[in-house]
Amino acid sequence: MSAPSFLRLSTLAVVVLGGCGGSGLDTAPVTGTVTLDGEPLSGATVTFVPERTGMEAPSSQGMTDAQGRYALSVVATGDEGAVIGQHQVTINVFPEQEDPTDDADLALTEEQIVPARYNEDSELTYEVKDGSNVADWALSN
Repeated sequence: MSAPSFLRLSTLAVVVLGGCGGSGLDTAPVTGTVTLDGEPLSGATVTFVPERTGMEAPSSQGMTDAQGRYALSVVATGDEGAVIGQHQVTINVFPEQEDPTDDADLALTEEQIVPARYNEDSELTYEVKDGSNVADWALSN
């Protein structure tokens, strides 16, 4: 192989391999705290769904800890944060099942602890901007 051909091939390999580490999405970190009636809400799933038009973009999710804190990750790629832009936000939390094999107990898990206006009929929106984002949610019954 001639030197110029080898150089072109080497440059192409660096460009291709260099792009393998990321998803190519413009994302930004999103963290926050969720409270319900002033108390930290643990075990809640916070989901950001992009409202982009003409282009599919993956949603992001995070789970709240005992203090109600969460950090989002892009569902499709595992990248930190959420896609930059406007999002519809849902917050879901279900009671814990005592016995996952018990049909009666399973029916209990279908009931939301959080009012529908924060999940299935969500009124929540958030614009993710370049840089760090803090999205705190103070929910009420």
